[in-house]
Amino acid sequence: MYIYGVFQEEQTSKIAEQKEIIEKQEAKLHVLLEDQEKLNTENKRLLTIQEIKIKIINRKKYDLDNLTLENMTTSIHNDLQHLLTKNIQSIAKNKDLLKKVIENKTYKHYDRIYRFKVDTVSFDTVLEISIDIEKEK
Repeated sequence: MYIYGVFQEEQTSKIAEQKEIIEKQEAKLHVLLEDQEKLNTENKRLLTIQEIKIKIINRKKYDLDNLTLENMTTSIHNDLQHLLTKNIQSIAKNKDLLKKVIENKTYKHYDRIYRFKVDTVSFDTVLEISIDIEKEK
């Protein structure tokens, strides 16, 4: 009977130790899963378009005032607004479509009509587009 009691006591203490180890491991797993979820969220945010910058390269060629240039860039920016928070990779795959959207746009200023020609496009969290203005005849 004595040996049975000693054996039972050893088993009880072993079970208690194992429960403690399991609880520590579960707590560690919970912390690691939370960290992984935060990192995944941050990585998703970093892989999306956050801002769009438009630069007109030949702004002095047609002697346009700053307000007109600002209106032109705002017009293009508004057309591309839907790209914000989109995946960079999917936008980069459709680069030609993006160029066509910009190049098919016309801008009327007084009696003159202007078109845009995409010079360069840079894909990152900031979508940077350099354009040339061309006057239609």
